[in-house]
Amino acid sequence: MKRFHIKAFLGTLVLTVLMAACSEDILVEQPRSIFEPGFFKTEKGVQGGITSLYAHLRYIYGQAYYYNSTQTGTDEATWAQSADGNFKDADLSGVGTLSSTSSRSDVLWGTAFSNINTASGIIENAEDVGISAALIAEARFFRAFDYFLLVQTFGGVPLDLGSGELKFNTSPVRTSVRNTVPEVYTKAIFPDLLKAATDLPEVGRVTGGVTKTLARLYLAKAYLTYAWWLENPKNIPTFPETARTDPDGKNAQYYYQQAYDVATTAIENPGPFKLQPTFYDLNLGSNDRNSEILLYADHTEASEKYNGGSLTFGGGGAPDNFAVWMMTWNYTELRSYSKSDGTGSISSVQREAEQHLGRPWTRMCPTINVIEKTFADKTNDSRYDGTFTTTYRGNWPKGGVTNAVLYNANNLEVRPGDAILPPKQLSKAQPPKRANPPENW
Repeated sequence: MKRFHIKAFLGTLVLTVLMAACSEDILVEQPRSIFEPGFFKTEKGVQGGITSLYAHLRYIYGQAYYYNSTQTGTDEATWAQSADGNFKDADLSGVGTLSSTSSRSDVLWGTAFSNINTASGIIENAEDVGISAALIAEARFFRAFDYFLLVQTFGGVPLDLGSGELKFNTSPVRTSVRNTVPEVYTKAIFPDLLKAATDLPEVGRVTGGVTKTLARLYLAKAYLTYAWWLENPKNIPTFPETARTDPDGKNAQYYYQQAYDVATTAIENPGPFKLQPTFYDLNLGSNDRNSEILLYADHTEASEKYNGGSLTFGGGGAPDNFAVWMMTWNYTELRSYSKSDGTGSISSVQREAEQHLGRPWTRMCPTINVIEKTFADKTNDSRYDGTFTTTYRGNWPKGGVTNAVLYNANNLEVRPGDAILPPKQLSKAQPPKRANPPENW
């Protein structure tokens, strides 16, 4: 028995030594997939942090649930045919039950604070490693950008993430204290945006990058929103509870004027930005990097590594760019017939990867007021023409159907490329808006 204990002891000792030797290589490895605090004290680390500030936009705007939380239940959108609880709960029409866990505002809450901390790490360390004021201003913009989204959604939120207000936090903490709405605006949002608007260039460092014009846009929006909060015309409660007074004694009218002044400055000094000729041009897929877009939540089709997500399938979550599919109705339910007697039902409009079709998730749809009132003048309002698909054309060969001819109502023969669901025909007294209006948008 004694020999067994000695052998067991020696075996354990050898195993411990081997494990220690192996762990030494692991412990000295430099992490490549995360930012650790020391990384921000290098030029490479700061530049990597700035890149991540842009990348985080896709986790908010590319996926559908933040879009849903800001649109569903408003005058613009309601739940649609294939909606689940994520969409019905937000509708506030009685079809679901909204709670803190089903609102899908978690998309913002779970993304913004880590990005704010990254921005703070850049701001604290960038100057020491020789980073320009313009690059630091990009970090200041994104810190203000995230705090602005948070304060609009949740009211007061923490400015201290564990190491002091607006400090780079390097220690995990399980407690936080929410600052008041005026503190978030006057301590974080306004100072960062004012500094960013001063130090940023007129032309972005990269295409779709942060500029003076963008900083002025968000500063004007922040002034306007804060003025409304001070005025509180609907007597809406705020959290944490606090007096609707400005720490500097300014009133709502002062901030409305600031919003006007900043917006006017931006309009008079647009830099490289300008309006597109038509609303349709603004949203045309092949024109998505155009002069009217101030900031990109960008993707690439050239590399899965740099895209951060698959180029061959969409999993329905961040960072996939799938928000745009939520309001696409299920056009594949359109039916034509293989026989003239109305038998042999066939889906004559198949799913296809082009802009006027796309993937029909059918989770959200416009409200009836959007159809009847917002776009009341469907003949002359170019926004309607540039928003909705007005003609669905047969493409059944895409689904493997070999019929050269199908039949619609009243035995009308249709061929691939013909209109299966045509728009309402204009009368002779109503000429089209332009010579060759795009049908499929």
